[in-house]
Amino acid sequence: MIKLKYSPEYDFAVKYRNSPEHQRTFCVIGYCIFAGLSDTTIAYRHKLYPGQVKAIRELFFDFSSAPTDVVARSAYFTQLADNQIISDVDRRYFKIIGSLGELGLKAGVDPACLSLDEKDKLNAYLADSMVDNVASLYFSIEGKKDALAYNGVINNLASFFIKKEEINYYRSKVRNLDASTSRIVNERKDYDTGLQEEDKLAMELISKLALKDNPPPEYKLITELN
Repeated sequence: MIKLKYSPEYDFAVKYRNSPEHQRTFCVIGYCIFAGLSDTTIAYRHKLYPGQVKAIRELFFDFSSAPTDVVARSAYFTQLADNQIISDVDRRYFKIIGSLGELGLKAGVDPACLSLDEKDKLNAYLADSMVDNVASLYFSIEGKKDALAYNGVINNLASFFIKKEEINYYRSKVRNLDASTSRIVNERKDYDTGLQEEDKLAMELISKLALKDNPPPEYKLITELN
């Protein structure tokens, strides 16, 4: 005799999966699970109970046996898409999440919310994706027309990397300038701590006079001189 026990969490997970109203949310929960977020974090974001998220993970998004190798993982999700177990949109999300983690999910939802460091990581990933696409294009060349189009793409790609290095160069200059400014400010603070109160008042007065807008000087005419 088989003894079955009713689980409200599993019942919820099945109904949630089959509900048209929650179809997209269900997919996003799967992305979050693949990104490594905890059941508690996912439950808080989607206003669910951790036990309900756990049931969804165990029934539909158990990635414990999924391959970790990049090539094998790509083939794994491509096969799931070919078998119509996941959509092609899901496959692309799983690909970028596999490379960038939760950052890949955030980039697909709202790139404007990313920090500067996160945007740098995303841009680096997109640059690598461009190289991958160019490599695929190279293997598809079949004639002179394709070769000319490929050369144009290569030139654009080179321009992209040149601009990228220019941006990194100017960012480095800005960081060095900020560091120099901070060092000067800190040195002045250290210098000010060794001054007497009268000396500090005198320095403040000199600073105010130096910043004051003085009227242009007036010169007498020759006829006005004695």
